[in-house]
Amino acid sequence: MIKKRMLPMLLLAASCFSLAQPNVPAVAWIDGVPLLRTEFDTFTANQLLRLKSDLYAAEVAILDEAIENRLLAAEAKHQNITVKDLIQREVTGKIPKVSEAEARAVLENAGKRDFSEASLESVMSDLARRRAATRRAEYLIALRQEHDVKILLPAPRVTGQIFKGESVGPLKAPVDIVEFSDFQCPFCGSFSMTLNEVLRVYEDKVRLTYKHFPLPIHPQAEKAAQASVCAAEQGKFWDMHDRLFAEQRLLAAAAFKEIAVRADLDLPVFEACLRKQSPATSVARDFAEGLALGISATPSFLINGRLFTGARSAAALKELIDTELELVGRE
Repeated sequence: MIKKRMLPMLLLAASCFSLAQPNVPAVAWIDGVPLLRTEFDTFTANQLLRLKSDLYAAEVAILDEAIENRLLAAEAKHQNITVKDLIQREVTGKIPKVSEAEARAVLENAGKRDFSEASLESVMSDLARRRAATRRAEYLIALRQEHDVKILLPAPRVTGQIFKGESVGPLKAPVDIVEFSDFQCPFCGSFSMTLNEVLRVYEDKVRLTYKHFPLPIHPQAEKAAQASVCAAEQGKFWDMHDRLFAEQRLLAAAAFKEIAVRADLDLPVFEACLRKQSPATSVARDFAEGLALGISATPSFLINGRLFTGARSAAALKELIDTELELVGRE
């Protein structure tokens, strides 16, 4: 229990503090000392990145809908018709009708030879919905291109953290990609090829840093990551990186030695490295860093601090990079 004679002092301390920082609210008090919102935000910024990124994606989806509604309203007004009539003219009226033959082909390609009239109608309805969605998306893209649309909603980003790892690209590249990956993950393998393709296009504008995130469901991923760490000690990380992904289906304890030989590594030195604790420690450090960011799947990657999960096509990745380059150009 707080003695009565202490209360004035505590109240005075609290009052003095609030007067010194009147606009900074506290989220908790510990022994009469406030934990400020600014301190808490700094502490949680990276730990909540996954949740904040998911929320941002939802906000962008809602923002896109609001933008599209405004564009449709403006275009309908320009044409002196209602939005409903505009959709009918530009979307519904321009969708090719689905034929019964097309629906039959879909069912037959799926291995179905005997199907009911209801199944046929269901496929026709599904094809019609897809065509309507595609046409609507095409029309809205065209409307956006006709108007000056800029998304200003700021994305959540990792703050105050410098990622260290095996990197390729200029040190001061305007776009920094940090990839958390798993050598036994098939999606990581395909994404690796996509990254290589994109890096050739943006060779002077992008820096890529690789971080280990071997998933427990992949029995050889941990050892493969350690093998790449040992290859890095001989200056051969990226050669080993490419070979491990290229030979994912052959990954096994014996295969790592064979791959090391093909990568022109000093085999006795490589094997001695694998017996040490340091490669496992290095991999564990990367894994812990990923967990702290809320990463739970591979591939996951950061582009200038923005978190994304899942493999992207080359076109989608280029769009993300171009967006960052545009933002850097405005600064």
